[in-house]
Amino acid sequence: MKKKLINITMTLLAAFAPLFAFGQEEAEVVAEAAPLELNLTFADVSIAIAAIIALIIAIVSIYKVGELLIRMRKLEIYEKHGLDKFLKEN
Repeated sequence: MKKKLINITMTLLAAFAPLFAFGQEEAEVVAEAAPLELNLTFADVSIAIAAIIALIIAIVSIYKVGELLIRMRKLEIYEKHGLDKFLKEN
């Protein structure tokens, strides 16, 4: 049992040894990055606008479907328990 524990410990230390070695290096001077250049074409902008519009339409559609499901659930409650009981609870 003790030998098995030693083997597992040595295996884990050997596996994680490279992780400890990276922290010992001196910090190197970071070269200045070139400024970011955006070369957007008309097609790129058009695709981005179309994607934004599609996302807005999807969000509105999900909202409307949620409202419809809530209305349908209310109608089920009205039919099952009656309108008077529902109005008393609210």
